[in-house]
Amino acid sequence: MKQNKELFNHLNAISNATDDKKETLIQTFKDKYPDHLHWLEVTDKPSVQPISDQFLPEINGYQVSQSIGSGANGTVYLATDSQNKSVAIKTPNIWLNDDQIARFIHEGKLLTRLVHPNIAQVLDVGEFYTPQGKMPYIVLEYIDGINIDQYCKKHT
Repeated sequence: MKQNKELFNHLNAISNATDDKKETLIQTFKDKYPDHLHWLEVTDKPSVQPISDQFLPEINGYQVSQSIGSGANGTVYLATDSQNKSVAIKTPNIWLNDDQIARFIHEGKLLTRLVHPNIAQVLDVGEFYTPQGKMPYIVLEYIDGINIDQYCKKHT
């Protein structure tokens, strides 16, 4: 399980790397994961999206349109609900272990109890199916704006 996480993180790093760093990352990947060289095909295209952008989960009641953010433990997607209202759907990464998934579920339960004007409101929690099995999700109100990384760069 740990190797899968490292492997996916490495592929994401390659997908997001600038041209001057990409070749070094690819060579390191080839040396470290010789049995997975075919996975490099997704990084060969010049305008490749990060791997997390290529997978859009199918979640009943929501139309997922694109990835709008990702981190070490999960991805946030832009979606619309049955009333055509924009929402954000947070999902954990498929390679997380059972303890990390339990923490994700706990986070969803805690967030449903928080009501504050500076915290996105949880609208729904549930599970969706992937080839790897059931995965939890958290639906939050969508707040249009720049992500925290962009905000920090702009204001430092």
